[in-house]
Amino acid sequence: AMDGKKPDKPIDLDNLDDITHLNIIDRWGLEVGSLYKNPLKEKYSEPEFYKLNTLLRDEKVPPNTRIHESRIIRFDGAYLPEYLRRVNKEWHDSVLNSMNLTLKQYGTSIQAGAILFQDFITKILKLPDLGDLLMSDEGKAKLDLRIQFAIANMSSLGIVLLGEDEELNKVQTPISGLADLMDKYIDQICAASEIPRARFFGQSLGTLAGATETTRTYYDTVRSYQDEHVLGPVTYL
Repeated sequence: AMDGKKPDKPIDLDNLDDITHLNIIDRWGLEVGSLYKNPLKEKYSEPEFYKLNTLLRDEKVPPNTRIHESRIIRFDGAYLPEYLRRVNKEWHDSVLNSMNLTLKQYGTSIQAGAILFQDFITKILKLPDLGDLLMSDEGKAKLDLRIQFAIANMSSLGIVLLGEDEELNKVQTPISGLADLMDKYIDQICAASEIPRARFFGQSLGTLAGATETTRTYYDTVRSYQDEHVLGPVTYL
């Protein structure tokens, strides 16, 4: 800010000529330097100074420079009580943490479902002399050749050639309830993110009026968040 003051001094709004640009920095780019210590003041226990992380390089603001809190427009995440905020170096929690585990579980279920579909039908080839073939290297080579021949014919021609006393069976893997299970994970994600299914996944359950009402409620929640957490900093800016 072009107010003629150093970064560690409170911003002088009366002498502020211009704001040339804004630097967007996440919580890892700033360290809380010190807090307001006067319990009679409005901002008691809130950060008074920040320190630019040494990993950031800026020609105008060298690393470890103290910056007064009035020059920072801070947007916090999910609320943490004071003792947990102290542990988290005076920052509130990431809004993604509440749904991190649920997203991992959903991704795992998608991968497990894909593997399940690959093994949807298991083919069992019964060979009468299997034990004898496994007793020697020559027998193992014949067994490998037999299996490769069976796989090649089943995959390319759709036919099965069986010798005398050989038998081929197909065993189907049950997947009943898989769709319901995936729906449960989707519901958990929507609940953790507070975003309705119609908005998050483009899916709607029930009547159109119900989906519309859910979406309207979501937009009201977003508006409430904007009024509570965004309007003040933007107005200050």
